[in-house]
Amino acid sequence: LKVDVKKERDAADAAMAPSDCAIRITVMITNPVIFGKSIFEADKLLGKPFVISRIHRVDGSVEIASSASILNSGDKISIVSSNSLSEGIAAFFGEKVSLGKLKNRSLSISL
Repeated sequence: LKVDVKKERDAADAAMAPSDCAIRITVMITNPVIFGKSIFEADKLLGKPFVISRIHRVDGSVEIASSASILNSGDKISIVSSNSLSEGIAAFFGEKVSLGKLKNRSLSISL
């Protein structure tokens, strides 16, 4: 019985390496299908795993997202998803944007 140590080491390294890490993106909602929908409803429409952590409203307020949060045109949402799904998720909601620094924003929490 002969073992190829290099081949076995390479296979073990590949198995242990993260193939798809989680990333955070910010997306402005521009898809009319999403307007007025809750995060729960958007999740059912998309059918891919993601988390929306915050909603940056057009009026400048910031909301901690829940499944009942309503998504509106122009809202900017902070999303965590796998790297491989991030482009498709961004396209579903609208367009990727940068928030820059957040200054003097109010935070509302809906329970």
